[in-house]
Amino acid sequence: MRWWNGELNLDGDPSLRLKSGHARDDANHFGIYKNMEKRRKTDRMPDEGSAQDVATYRRAWRSYVARRNLVVVLFLSFIFLGFMIGKLKLGEPADSAILVGWILVYLAGGWWLTEWKCPRCGKVFGHRLWTRSCISCDLSKDDVAAMARGKS
Repeated sequence: MRWWNGELNLDGDPSLRLKSGHARDDANHFGIYKNMEKRRKTDRMPDEGSAQDVATYRRAWRSYVARRNLVVVLFLSFIFLGFMIGKLKLGEPADSAILVGWILVYLAGGWWLTEWKCPRCGKVFGHRLWTRSCISCDLSKDDVAAMARGKS
């Protein structure tokens, strides 16, 4: 393939010479990715929803808040747990076992929070605790909260 006067010539030399230097830009120019740019049926903005969609967003937001609050409580309970272990003086093996058990519970809670599903696309919202928008459909947590509160 060769470029002749800004047009793609498919005859002759099989070497690929990109007009812009970026394969994706050239592919978009020729419409190769045209079908990929169409929105899926699940990719609707939250304010376009019906009463059923509002209920879905409310359930999803309640689930997120419960998961987030659990992780915060588990994190803050480490301070209390440290004081209790210091006061009880159970011995080093028991203290270590309690701390390792608490860490495992905290990690499980953090994993559960990161596995929260996006109410729009149904995929995992993000793989980090601080993700602000869905990694699949770019729905923000603020949009979910506003829809759940009825302030769309």
